[in-house]
Amino acid sequence: VLISSMDSDSEPEEGGNEGIDEEEESEFEEEDGESSSSAYSSEDESAHLLHRNILFLCEEGQLRIARRRFDSLVGDDDKIRREVFQTGPDGNAALHEILMGGTRDRNARTLVEQILDRSRRWPLPRHAMLTARPPSHGRTALHWAAWENSNLSILRSLVRGNPEALLLRDKKSKGGRTPSEIYEHYFIDESRADEVSDANREKFAFLRNAARRWTGQRLRNGIYAAAIYHFRKRGLTPFDPKDRKTAGVKPRPWFVLSVLGYLLQRETQPLLFHILVFVGKDAKVRYTATKKRKRKASQR
Repeated sequence: VLISSMDSDSEPEEGGNEGIDEEEESEFEEEDGESSSSAYSSEDESAHLLHRNILFLCEEGQLRIARRRFDSLVGDDDKIRREVFQTGPDGNAALHEILMGGTRDRNARTLVEQILDRSRRWPLPRHAMLTARPPSHGRTALHWAAWENSNLSILRSLVRGNPEALLLRDKKSKGGRTPSEIYEHYFIDESRADEVSDANREKFAFLRNAARRWTGQRLRNGIYAAAIYHFRKRGLTPFDPKDRKTAGVKPRPWFVLSVLGYLLQRETQPLLFHILVFVGKDAKVRYTATKKRKRKASQR
């Protein structure tokens, strides 16, 4: 249950082509027709590829043809659903494949936006796609978008679809980083601060601030869910010491839950939500690497 939206008026405004200056953008637009059709140039082979699924075309880097394939399926919800959410042996969907290859190409950007927009029709498979962490890197779609410096509108869509990804880390062998840490590592070099673009700083600020907000939000969600479970589903009595033992909750958390449970039972939801706003305001997630115990010389 989401108590409040991740979006706020204080978030940076959406940008058009963050991280790409005008000269680079014009260069990409000129090369757009060729950049995603390297191996298959003839019309016959292109026509043949139009019958292949979107995932295969994205794996092969044929994004122009993949986009045409997507457009041709717009009227067939069953086919487009099957191809958008299809995954390969490595667990990657078409969305992952595009983000891994980068979205500087206009076909790539447009196809990502189309997939994110159309997939809203099917919440459950969409959620599965955005929360998936294929084993090769342990990264969600948001991690890949941060890694390849997607534009701000794509980052926003991915955060709205799966805010929990803001706090998840990729595989330890790949750095063990959250999306904001990935972005900072590759695109925010403070030793060369003059070379960091304003657009990149804006995107980094968005990821960092969104992670901070979600840390408190997930705590509030958990507390609210616990209050619902204990005082509505189980029907326990707020502040009752016997029910506290029944619930298996320590005294201080029980007091907080009892306040919320009392408000739930009195049907005063607005006041309950007002109190929850102050819960978890300064919550933080600290990551400490577990140290492996060294073997003694005699045990080697």
